[in-house]
Amino acid sequence: MVKVRERKYFLGSIQSEKLIRLNGLKKVDPHSNQLYSMACKFLNKYQKIKIDKAYSFAKKIKYKHGNMSPEIYFAHPKRVSALSMLLYDNNNIDAAILGLIHNVFELTSRDEKEISLLFGSKISKQAFVLTV
Repeated sequence: MVKVRERKYFLGSIQSEKLIRLNGLKKVDPHSNQLYSMACKFLNKYQKIKIDKAYSFAKKIKYKHGNMSPEIYFAHPKRVSALSMLLYDNNNIDAAILGLIHNVFELTSRDEKEISLLFGSKISKQAFVLTV
């Protein structure tokens, strides 16, 4: 259990969290939507504007990841972003943005310059470091 800003969010065991993610590979994961909505409730107006920009950008990407549709795959970055918002005490919005775009170089033809212009060089460099 992780206490999150006067709410309790229960992270399951590694096995149960993995099962949620694996089930999300078959169809759009409603858990990721709920998690993301819960996390966004704690954002201030400025943070909401920044995360909405990143969310809109990330959602439009036509991810190429195995046999998954872009809609099914998008649950993964959305979940990573939500968990970073819920687990950081200071609502590190850059970590949440990075969560949304962390696979942008690996799974798309986007380049560092474009990401740097949209989200800043720090986030672009971090996303590049995370590229496998």
